[in-house]
Amino acid sequence: MRQVVTFIALIVMLSFSVNAVFDYDATRQKSGIVNVPEGSSASLSLDSAKGVELSVVKANEKNALVLLDSKSLFFNIGDIKEVDLDSDGVNDVGLILDSVVDKVANFKIQKLVNPTVVDIEE
Repeated sequence: MRQVVTFIALIVMLSFSVNAVFDYDATRQKSGIVNVPEGSSASLSLDSAKGVELSVVKANEKNALVLLDSKSLFFNIGDIKEVDLDSDGVNDVGLILDSVVDKVANFKIQKLVNPTVVDIEE
């Protein structure tokens, strides 16, 4: 009986402690750094619940080709791109390619103080 009670208590504790873990979460930090090796990805979130994947497709010492969910972005070192993390039509963060070392893209992320409306491509 004691084992059953212990097991149930463990299940209850785990159910309350399950939270998504993001490499960058705008609810917890205004800015951050993510390092993403070529062929890998990082998860970015605006609200601690839903996230987007930032995948580095190709990286060299001068630039990087990135997929942000299904949208492809090309960065040269120092480029900043404003991106919409929650698909509401408003850019939420600025993403800067700071450097690429040994095919690892190093991005700085800054939450936008004055979010901008996303341009709709036709």
